[in-house]
Amino acid sequence: MTTTLDRDIAEIARAQHGVFALRQSPVDSDAARQRVDRGRWTDLGRGLFLVAGSPATWRQELWLGLLEAPPESAVSHWPAAQLHRLPGDRRLDEVHVLTSVDLDHRARHSHLHQTRHLPPEHVTTVDGIPCTTIARTIFDLARTESPKWIGILLDAGLHRRGMTAEQMVDTTLRLAKRGRTGTRTMRNLVAERMDPSYVPTESVLEAEFVALCRAYGLPEPERQVLLGDEHDTIGRVDFFYRPDLVIELDGRAFHCGPAAEARDAQRDLRFCTIGVGVLRLTWHEVVRDPAATARRVRRRLERSRSVGS
Repeated sequence: MTTTLDRDIAEIARAQHGVFALRQSPVDSDAARQRVDRGRWTDLGRGLFLVAGSPATWRQELWLGLLEAPPESAVSHWPAAQLHRLPGDRRLDEVHVLTSVDLDHRARHSHLHQTRHLPPEHVTTVDGIPCTTIARTIFDLARTESPKWIGILLDAGLHRRGMTAEQMVDTTLRLAKRGRTGTRTMRNLVAERMDPSYVPTESVLEAEFVALCRAYGLPEPERQVLLGDEHDTIGRVDFFYRPDLVIELDGRAFHCGPAAEARDAQRDLRFCTIGVGVLRLTWHEVVRDPAATARRVRRRLERSRSVGS
């Protein structure tokens, strides 16, 4: 017979994708064993249980890591980045949890990281799951990820994921310490983004093109420029080399299919009528064949300048 107590525990587990800790219920270990023997719960060890019939999900794995960790812990690193819907999908088969409590055991369900500084303002909730804020998540990832990827994450956070410049700066100032891995990367990237003239890239592909320009000695174009003539605005372009070369990056999300191709062709023709050429580049060209793409951009720039001179 299902009791009110069982229903209450099931409600707690439902909010945690089917799992709960024995400390969250008034049930003692003997009563828990009876429910396991009757097939209502599955014993996951270390005081963690699964309500029968609950499907296995990625968020359930995150909750197991949290419930096994000390109180006031938070999902961190790449799983937190995924919760915030930041770009990148590195090692999502691993659960990372950050805690400021001294650890007295090894975690079974996560990589448990200890920090001396995890103030409440560095923790938020996404989809009901406690996790580090965008700014804290990126700072923690700076220990292991390349400057290019950290720059991509910072731009994504600033552009479309709700991180403010103030949060980015405050988190960096609080955590940056001499000798701490990732500190120099964060300081340099944050300083660059605090320049009033800085324009964040709006996609991973745009960030890859900026990296290509720097790697192959190309001048960096202006980003996200609104173009048109004295009569009408044609639209915003990904990159612009003044006076007359647009670089458009054709990501699959917005440039696939006949309708998108026709729309792009019509827009390119309008740019042509005002004397501006368009060079369209794909993900494969920018990321998989950067040397050839850099030569192609350089030739277009040289031709543009020779015509204009």
